[in-house]
Amino acid sequence: MRQHTIRKSVTLDGVGLHSGKPTRVTLSPAPEDTGIVFRVGCDHIAAA
Repeated sequence: MRQHTIRKSVTLDGVGLHSGKPTRVTLSPAPEDTGIVFRVGCDHIAAA
């Protein structure tokens, strides 16, 4: 399967759709074959 990654980290700030609270999302590059991983605080959650 062909893979793509981003070159460097990107951070987006906005307002939560349902909460209306300020929100920040950071997308960071990862090593090959890592897949998509969500990080919430210290927890890492793999997206299947």
